[in-house]
Amino acid sequence: MQTRNQRLRFQALFGLVAAAAISSAAPGTDPQLSGATSDSQREAVEGLVRESIDEDTRVCDFRFADLKGNGVQELVVSLDFSGRDFCNRVAILSLEGNGYQKLVWPAWNVRSLEGVLRDLDGDGIPELAVPEPLSDYEGARCMATWTRIYRWDGGAYADASRSFRRVYDQRREELDDRIRGIEGDPNLPASEIEESSSCRYMERDAIERFLGLRANAGFERAQRWMESVDPALRRKAAIVFGEINDPASQGRLRVLAADRDATVAAAARGQMREQR
Repeated sequence: MQTRNQRLRFQALFGLVAAAAISSAAPGTDPQLSGATSDSQREAVEGLVRESIDEDTRVCDFRFADLKGNGVQELVVSLDFSGRDFCNRVAILSLEGNGYQKLVWPAWNVRSLEGVLRDLDGDGIPELAVPEPLSDYEGARCMATWTRIYRWDGGAYADASRSFRRVYDQRREELDDRIRGIEGDPNLPASEIEESSSCRYMERDAIERFLGLRANAGFERAQRWMESVDPALRRKAAIVFGEINDPASQGRLRVLAADRDATVAAAARGQMREQR
């Protein structure tokens, strides 16, 4: 429940941020597209985030955008909740009646919102294409992501991913090109090829399942990964089996749940719990 003082504080801070953004935008440009930020703008945004979301989070990037097509600017912010510069949340802050509204989504590596705010259907209103984690964090190793698309449906920000098949088709083609480049590199040893391509394969196969092209896309590869000496690949196999979640995949998860590596076993058990 927002108190009156919180609402007034948010409104005052939001007004300062919006005024700073509009005044700093070049003539004839939209504030959310200018990309230019000043120290005073960033300080105002950070104050707004501390007041409304979390006092310990860090602002990675921010833009103003008319996300509802009603001429009202809302503040879109990428945030780091990790303390390790992962930029692992995307949030919308907006004035709402006598108070304010905030929405926060999981994300990964959103250092810039340029690729997140995109008009994907050409109607002049940007959607939010938010990359979120598909695999677990593995230190310096690759991280697979899945892009979820949100847009205003007249009453709420909804997951509209299924309305943008073309976007996922294009991404699948990009991933195929990257995988071919990795696998065709004569300078990479086989172990590095497997590691470097694994996250691309995870995303590519997830897209194929999402588009209904192959319900068990990635199953054969995950079977190979579960036999790998590399625990990171076995953990990725557990995620893929959990995503497919057919009887054969459930059986493989039961095998991985007894893996000699405790982290692999925990990953498999976590997937089994999620599918109950």
